[in-house]
Amino acid sequence: MTGRNATRLAWSLAALTVAIMLPAIVFLVFGLGTPPPEAVFGFRGWGLLLAAAFAIAGLLVASRVPSNPIGWILLVAGVGTAIQELAQQYALYGLYHAPGAVPGAHVAAWVTEWVWIPYMAAVALVVPMIYPTGRVLSPRWRLLLIVGLTAAALGTLCFALAPGELESSPGVQNPVGVRGADWIRTMGDVVMLTFAAALVSGIGSLALRYRISRADERQQVKWLLLGLSLLASTFLIGVPYWTLGGEGA
Repeated sequence: MTGRNATRLAWSLAALTVAIMLPAIVFLVFGLGTPPPEAVFGFRGWGLLLAAAFAIAGLLVASRVPSNPIGWILLVAGVGTAIQELAQQYALYGLYHAPGAVPGAHVAAWVTEWVWIPYMAAVALVVPMIYPTGRVLSPRWRLLLIVGLTAAALGTLCFALAPGELESSPGVQNPVGVRGADWIRTMGDVVMLTFAAALVSGIGSLALRYRISRADERQQVKWLLLGLSLLASTFLIGVPYWTLGGEGA
């Protein structure tokens, strides 16, 4: 891909993120008068900030160094986060603020159950594993990456197909849940533990890369650690709202 084409694609993905965020903002504003369920994570607009951060960072990297996959991963994560936020705000409006006012609100609620796993795997697992060179440190780390991505894929399927009520939308049944297959939810919890362990290994990979790297690469790793710290901070900010209930995103 030429530099000009890469820049166009990067800007297109960033623009797509913005285009998805705009209706999310509209539904967020319309539904401000109704508190969301306690199970919804974070504060209102949390996903919008995260999507914007991914889009900006991805655009800067992909437009300047198109050969490095990290920029493209961040751009795709921005699109995924924006989709989650739009689905979340649409569901909150259609299920709780104005029940029945918009079609498919229960489907939007279903999307929020699982769509966060793939982009979180990309950002919190793949990026630390391949940063800044775009390659893993060794075949051993590649195996850990494969295990983590497999767990993320299985977790996505389990969260999408688990029968019964949606965890973040009380009273709403999973429209595609497999009836009688209660084991799916248990399996999802197990594979997500594996995914969490893989995330820890990703941080370990980054720490090892920092130890063996030279000055320039070490400085790049410091920048990523700063970015991951900011990402972690957004989760920590959202946790009190989530645990106290009623201030969800």
